[in-house]
Amino acid sequence: TPRGGRYQLTLADGTQVWLNAQSSITYPSAFRGCTREVTISGEVYFEVAHNAAMPFRVKSENQTIEVLGTHFNVQAYDNEPIETALLEGKVLVQATTSKGSAILSPNQLAKFTNGKFNLKNVNAQDYIGWTKNLFVFNDLTLGQIFKHLERWYDVEIDYPASISEELFMMEIPKDRKLSEILDAISTVGELSFKIQGRRITVTKR
Repeated sequence: TPRGGRYQLTLADGTQVWLNAQSSITYPSAFRGCTREVTISGEVYFEVAHNAAMPFRVKSENQTIEVLGTHFNVQAYDNEPIETALLEGKVLVQATTSKGSAILSPNQLAKFTNGKFNLKNVNAQDYIGWTKNLFVFNDLTLGQIFKHLERWYDVEIDYPASISEELFMMEIPKDRKLSEILDAISTVGELSFKIQGRRITVTKR
């Protein structure tokens, strides 16, 4: 999917897949053998069809997820921590470059950084807001929020490193104009935005 794009498909086993902006999935036309295996990058939400005899595996650059049948979201963009949020069922996440692993229960998030998984309890529905055409920013820094906006609106956002690590909570429909979202952030974060084509420059007020 390109920046600003989203896509939904059904795999041969009946598994439902949603791809967020700037994401990809590689999968066979039919699953054969004793496992079902796909490879992804970016952000993908899965509703995996149950098949106890054939586990489902999702591979990304540094992590493998193994399930039988479950609903989960995985965010694995380049140069960002991998995040796996579980909505339903149970999953095993394993590192491909270390011995790190974790078993997730519903409403848990596994964040993979520096070869380790850190687990925390979350509202997993927040992590699939994008499948319902919503930005749901729950305890995200401005830097994290800007990455989401860059991918969806196909822009480049330059902001000073001094911008606070304060966490923000926002829920905004993704069909809003970017200028409306920036206005909302400007009010809360005391920031100014200068838009020049696809480049946006952020300054503190």
